Amino acid sequence: MSRDQSHEQILEGGASFTLFPMTDDEAALWRSQDAEIRAQGGNLNTLHAKAIILEVVQRCPLLDGKYMIPRLVDDLLRRHKGLSQAVERCWQEGNSTAIRRLSVLRFPTVEEVLKKYPFDLVQADHDDDATHAQDVVLLDRFKDTPDAQFIISEVVYHFPRLDDVYAQVYEADKLLHRHKGLREFVETCWRTGSLSTIRRLSLLQDRRQLMMPRTSDAVNAQKTATIKAWDMSFKGVHHVRLVHYLNELIRLPHKIKHPYTNYLPIVQSAGTGKSRLVHEAAGLVFTLPFNICHAMNNNDYAYPLPDKRVREYLTTKEPNYERLRARIVCFIIALFDQTLRALKRSGIGKVDSMKSFALKWREYLGSADGRARFELYEMVINDAVKHAAEWTESETSEDIDILGTEVAPKVTVLIDYINTCIVHPTHADLEDLKVLLYFDEVHVLSDLTVEKTADGPECNYFDALISSLRYLIGVPVLTIVLSTNSDLSKLSPPSFSHPSARVSAENIMLLPPWTESPFDAIEEGRPFVRENTVTLDQVSKVEFMINFGRPIWSSRWNSGDFRVQQSIIDFARLKLMGRKSHNNNSQTKDDSKLAALCSRLMLHLEPWREQSRATDFRLVEGYMRIAFSVPKHCEYLRAGYPSEPILAEAAAQEMDHMASTF
Repeated sequence: MSRDQSHEQILEGGASFTLFPMTDDEAALWRSQDAEIRAQGGNLNTLHAKAIILEVVQRCPLLDGKYMIPRLVDDLLRRHKGLSQAVERCWQEGNSTAIRRLSVLRFPTVEEVLKKYPFDLVQADHDDDATHAQDVVLLDRFKDTPDAQFIISEVVYHFPRLDDVYAQVYEADKLLHRHKGLREFVETCWRTGSLSTIRRLSLLQDRRQLMMPRTSDAVNAQKTATIKAWDMSFKGVHHVRLVHYLNELIRLPHKIKHPYTNYLPIVQSAGTGKSRLVHEAAGLVFTLPFNICHAMNNNDYAYPLPDKRVREYLTTKEPNYERLRARIVCFIIALFDQTLRALKRSGIGKVDSMKSFALKWREYLGSADGRARFELYEMVINDAVKHAAEWTESETSEDIDILGTEVAPKVTVLIDYINTCIVHPTHADLEDLKVLLYFDEVHVLSDLTVEKTADGPECNYFDALISSLRYLIGVPVLTIVLSTNSDLSKLSPPSFSHPSARVSAENIMLLPPWTESPFDAIEEGRPFVRENTVTLDQVSKVEFMINFGRPIWSSRWNSGDFRVQQSIIDFARLKLMGRKSHNNNSQTKDDSKLAALCSRLMLHLEPWREQSRATDFRLVEGYMRIAFSVPKHCEYLRAGYPSEPILAEAAAQEMDHMASTF
């Protein structure tokens, strides 16, 4: 026997056997395995080729596992003349590394299988980060290569462009029996980590999807669905109830006479329509809306688009708390000043009621794809920057209070102008809330800290905003703050842990957060099916289940294309498992499991222990748990998972997916 070093072959009895290349690390590992085999196996030098191959393949995962079956090894040795002598000679010479490198023992490559079985592949799509991450999760689920029917089922289930028929294992198995070589091809792709090649199989494509225009990825379809959903008719009267509550607060001035009491947090789980709720309220009362989310968060299909200049202004780094408050007060002054000028330019003119005026103003801000809103806030920020530049770090709290005296007159002038535009004002028009501000995605501010004083505790930018809003107390103006990632301890802390010494000392009760949002919303309270008109099979379908629970399911289904509809359960799974942040720490994994269990079993967490309260907060913030109510003291919330078919199905599939780790 000779070894051809240039062509990496073993020559034996006129036959040649190709060798795969190896790394230094592989060589070292294999030498240690050889020593172990010889130590355990006694006189292995006398073994014949079949026993040697069985022993080597069993210990080397790079080799084809089918050669751990004796009859298949016999077939291999019969097919390749000279292989028995080559294997035995290598073993006797202590060169078992060459045996491991034999191409006949290795798994075939995808290219080699395609030469044998030329399956049609569609043009490759660009896989986004989420798809790559999902591939890693699938490959990590199994220690060994699963059977081909399970591979097809998993790949199809997690990729919406494929025919969902093959997400069922028995249908995938039938497909394998119809196409010779498909099993070998699929398992080879799995072993080599080439799941994208499986997704390209023409056999697996959904023909309905192939007739649709193709995009670089599914993100555009999701964004389009979100934008269309925003324009759908709003179901229910929750916005009316919200405005009614705000009007009650204005009529009871003793409730908002203290600092930090003229703002209302909205705390609720994702998908409940918080942003749409305040948008609808803006059609009932004159509103100045702000969306201050980061641009990077807009990849999650956020809509409306963020007010970038406002966010940049409010999050500009300042050396101390007082300087930050001065900056925000300058913003408030410029806001009401420039809003009055914008109103005079808008051409709204005379209207019959305050409601009509509010609706026309909302339409004006949204006209020309939000151009009027953009231009207004540009002027506000430019004006505020000029005012803020006049302040120095040496300014004291008393100086800022002097600056704050400019706020109320600006608001009064604006309100007086609005009143002159109402032709037939009612008593309610004169007594109710006149101006509403709302800040969406306010966690952007609560996550930023600033030193309060030289020897005082740290506060966050949200604290500075709320503190600055105290100069609006005494005028019919209220502020709403909301966020998908809301933290109750930051948005509405109990008085004993409030950053304001005055609130803590005087035990001032803040406004408890608003939690009421649409759930099981139906058109005008009418049932959407008649009794005895649907079958059990119909009510178990996704298109029926989306009518129950939070509004995100029906709005996405009714406004999305086939890709959005097909992926609605996967979308719910991502939301339920809190995967938006891609945070894989142990706490996140435990919360994900608890969220799935709570959704299926309706587990209740008692608020008497700190750990339970903290868990409730986290589940509402990131794992779709519904907040039922918050007591006046704001020390905890009441929450749970009410009956919601889409989320229950998502939880069931996720529990099945994580069965080995539950």
